[in-house]
Amino acid sequence: MHIGLYLDRSRHLRWHQWLLTALNETPGCRASIVFAPQQRPLPRLLTQAFALECAIYGRPAELAIDNVSVVNEAADNDDAKAEYDVLIDIACLGGSLPASRRVLTPLFNSVPTEVGAVAALFDEGPVTVGIYDSCRTSVSLAAVPATRDRLVLTRALDGVLSRTIELLLKTLRRAPAADDWGAMRPPLTPMHRMPVLAATPLDVAQRLGSKLVALIGGIAAGGYSWTTAYRLGGTRLLSQHPADFTLLRDDRRRYYADPFPFVHAGQRYIFLEEFPFATQRGCISVAAIDDDGQASTPRIVLEEPHHLSYPFVFEHDGDVWMIPESGEAKRIDLYRAERFPDRWTQVATLIDNVAAYDATLLRHDGRFWLFASLARWSSTSWDNLSLFHAADLLGPWTAYADNPVLLDARKSRPGGAFFTHNGAILRPVQDCSDVYGGDLAFERLDALTPTDYRQSEAGRIVSNMRGCHTYNRHGDIETIDVFGSTRGLTHITASYLPAAQPKTRQVADPAAAARAPESTSARI
Repeated sequence: MHIGLYLDRSRHLRWHQWLLTALNETPGCRASIVFAPQQRPLPRLLTQAFALECAIYGRPAELAIDNVSVVNEAADNDDAKAEYDVLIDIACLGGSLPASRRVLTPLFNSVPTEVGAVAALFDEGPVTVGIYDSCRTSVSLAAVPATRDRLVLTRALDGVLSRTIELLLKTLRRAPAADDWGAMRPPLTPMHRMPVLAATPLDVAQRLGSKLVALIGGIAAGGYSWTTAYRLGGTRLLSQHPADFTLLRDDRRRYYADPFPFVHAGQRYIFLEEFPFATQRGCISVAAIDDDGQASTPRIVLEEPHHLSYPFVFEHDGDVWMIPESGEAKRIDLYRAERFPDRWTQVATLIDNVAAYDATLLRHDGRFWLFASLARWSSTSWDNLSLFHAADLLGPWTAYADNPVLLDARKSRPGGAFFTHNGAILRPVQDCSDVYGGDLAFERLDALTPTDYRQSEAGRIVSNMRGCHTYNRHGDIETIDVFGSTRGLTHITASYLPAAQPKTRQVADPAAAARAPESTSARI
């Protein structure tokens, strides 16, 4: 497949090169750049705003919006004489396009080009990326990217444009029906003027001021941090409204997050991420919970030269195993307990060369499945769901053919182990559409085969904290973690709202709920 990347010479950006490389690494694809004869540079005030942001916040090694030098320009322009199988029109300048059988144009809240992406970031609500396809009558795929910080345009564009690349690759894999190739829709009508933008150096300065005010407000309120909370008892959160959770104390020199409870030989444990502020690197700790609900001080049981978190602990074939998150090392590792709970040995790397976060294991219909969020280029790891499957725990593991199955900050990143409730298999997911760890929802597993994945929202957790991003249970222990100021508190309250009820951050009123048998996936 010959693919042309149609660009405006005045705004040849780094993310275009990432896309070109990804296309040429795709089996059966050959991609090249062709430049439009006309030019429409980015507005000067916008480039000045980018420069001011880099001066204020520091410049990363690579930004998606960086201008880059042209590589092998003559050879690229020679390709303009050929007919392309697919033309990706990023310039969107109108006029006569190079000959092609299919034209794809990225849209940001229905507006093309990087200026459209900036305009979308200034809109209220999520940024939605779609692909206008001249061989389809409607947009069949869309992405809702996460943004590390919507107040900093250069960082926000990193996430939006990185996920645009993935959406384009996914669209290319879904070829139109044979009859559609001969009846193309007209190319997208170009913009005759740029969208009105608020992005000016003055605006950047005002945004910096609002960030400082928010930071000072957080300090004045006692500081915000992640905190683990737990509760004992037979009645689960999903069957009771509301429920009280006991906070796991810390010494304010570290925080505890990503709790995974595990009952072994009659003893209750909570495995969690311990993040010491002094080292700025997470490790795995464990706390024991006695029959009175009192927790011991967590102690470190697994530490590596790279960051560790999300200690997915499970039992299989008589052994206890752990898959901690090690995205910084770009692999998914498997550990076995040599002496439970405090001695662990790495026995295998299940998947290598992927920046995978919060890998969550499920055994379903005789196969092992790993659900994880992958970071690529300069994206976050909050808005991607990719699947891997194997016949055996130790592999070999195969990537799902249509990865990523989701590009959506609202329902992609795993937030805990699978469990069953009222006969349905539920997947805790992080809703990072507003902020990382802002909310936790439950997605019902509707289909899972090597060729089909579907999910639908079943409900979500709400509390009086600013965020929640993990839910787990095993035996009679139930855990969550929350983000907020917990100084002076010993307990917090959380509730479960089924999907039919409106989302709110306030604790729901008490209501009677039917009790139903529930199970956990801690035994794989």
